[in-house]
Amino acid sequence: MRSISSIGIPLVVVILVSCDRPKPESPASRQSRNSTDAEEHAARGRDLAMSGDLQGARREFDKAVSLNPASAQLFSDRAVIRNMAEDRLGAIDDCTEALRRDPKLVQAVRNRATARFWLGMTKETLEDFDLAIAMAPTYPDTYVNRAKLLIRLGQTAKAIADLERSLEVARQDWDQRESVKRRIEEYRRR
Repeated sequence: MRSISSIGIPLVVVILVSCDRPKPESPASRQSRNSTDAEEHAARGRDLAMSGDLQGARREFDKAVSLNPASAQLFSDRAVIRNMAEDRLGAIDDCTEALRRDPKLVQAVRNRATARFWLGMTKETLEDFDLAIAMAPTYPDTYVNRAKLLIRLGQTAKAIADLERSLEVARQDWDQRESVKRRIEEYRRR
């Protein structure tokens, strides 16, 4: 073996092969992978919710949110699961988080209104329904839901107006059209 210098250090040739060492993952790549993994958990959560397994759905959405905590949509979707499981306060928290991330996410406003409705938070529910209608005035279900609250408040004329408006903005094949028409007639007879 040859020496490099007079002090007798042996010459060793080291060949580094780049494929032997994994390249560090870029933040953008990690974010993309997390986002994809989060969507997979969310899809499983939706499937579980449809089959009635709300606990399993909640676990999947918890994983999805932890992988992509910047996603307003994931918080809003988890709020739906929480509402279905009657965890109204959790649903409100998730909707509020969703709206912090995306103040224009009307679905989160509607979901929060639903949770507040079931908790008897009349003033806050009405504010959310008003905001949701201002944000998306062509969504007929929001008018129908606000009408339910108005009936509870004894405001029949306003409820009828909301139901009529829901018919105006809904597609012709809207599955609630006949039910809403019957409800209008029922409220008019009161």
